[in-house]
Amino acid sequence: MGKHHGKPTPPPSMASISASPNPAVQYDYVTVTGTGFPPNDNQLNFSLDGSVGGIISDANGNISRTFQMTVLGSHTVVVLGSGVSATCAFEVVAA
Repeated sequence: MGKHHGKPTPPPSMASISASPNPAVQYDYVTVTGTGFPPNDNQLNFSLDGSVGGIISDANGNISRTFQMTVLGSHTVVVLGSGVSATCAFEVVAA
């Protein structure tokens, strides 16, 4: 841990997320899973292509969200919290 303007610098975020399946076929269900978030954090934001909602990590700092994808193309998921963030991208292709 370093110093920044006299205050301890927080360690870098070790959070990561991934989407499965990737690529997904249109109308498939996609699951985003993540690790490295603060345990039992109910202040996390889950954003899919800019549409934001909340998500809560479990006691081990893991997250999971499943949703159906109907829009073709590239999509981005971002999960943000206090001092942590993770991003992943996935594709939706025609059936």
